[in-house]
Amino acid sequence: MGFARAVSDGKFRAYIEDVAIHKEFQKLGTGTKLVSILLEELSQIDVISLFCEYDLIPPMLLSVLSLYVFEDI
Repeated sequence: MGFARAVSDGKFRAYIEDVAIHKEFQKLGTGTKLVSILLEELSQIDVISLFCEYDLIPPMLLSVLSLYVFEDI
C-alpha cells in the first residue's frame, strides 16, 4: 500500500524522508493518513522538516501540514 518514514535524533530534529504510496492507493487519503500518524509519533520533536515539490502535495495533505505550522520556503 505505502509507507512514510522519518529520520530523527529523538529530541530536537526530525526529517520526513520518504512518503511512497502504491499507484492503486494514491488519491484515496492513504498518504495523508500515513503522514498524520508519523507527525503524531514525532509530536515531541521540536523541529520537523519535510522537503518536497509543492505541486506534488495533495490538497488534503496540505490541510494536515498546516495544522503543524509547516511553512513554504
